[in-house]
Amino acid sequence: MFKNILFVIDVQNYFFRPDSKAYISESKIILKKINRAVEFFNLNGGCVLYTRFINPKEANSRMASWWRHMPDKEGSLLFSGLEISENAFVYEKTSYSVFKNENILETVKNIAPDRIFFTGVMTHLCVESSVRDAFELNYNPIVISDCCASSKKDFHLSALNIMKHGFAKIVEWKDATEEYF
Repeated sequence: MFKNILFVIDVQNYFFRPDSKAYISESKIILKKINRAVEFFNLNGGCVLYTRFINPKEANSRMASWWRHMPDKEGSLLFSGLEISENAFVYEKTSYSVFKNENILETVKNIAPDRIFFTGVMTHLCVESSVRDAFELNYNPIVISDCCASSKKDFHLSALNIMKHGFAKIVEWKDATEEYF
């Protein structure tokens, strides 16, 4: 069926709206490239999976105790400028890694992709955690570096270096299309 999966991780109001406490300044730059990646996957038979980080309901959650600010209902909605596939798979998650959500894990297992491409935010938290889990689950993770961002540039670059060292191939979008499609 699908040869490749594209994850679009947490491209939501909480990180992409300038009035948010968690706004990422690079979000406008990466959004254009993520939208191109989504369009390319749609035209070339790939599967696009979107995630939205939502506030964990449990008051004693590690995530809720670690972060002072969590996305509210509006903050957890996908950002309006994001290109949404016609038959989109949109999943909610309450942890860093996409693979902690059993529905996502089941979808990926059913697709059995050759490669999983990762885009979104934050590179050093949700993207990296997802990539590590993909690697441990025996998938081939590829991070599209210019389609990811973190709250600080050094967090982003450090995460890319760590993932490149032991977990994933790191490519720019233009190279991904030439090498893998």
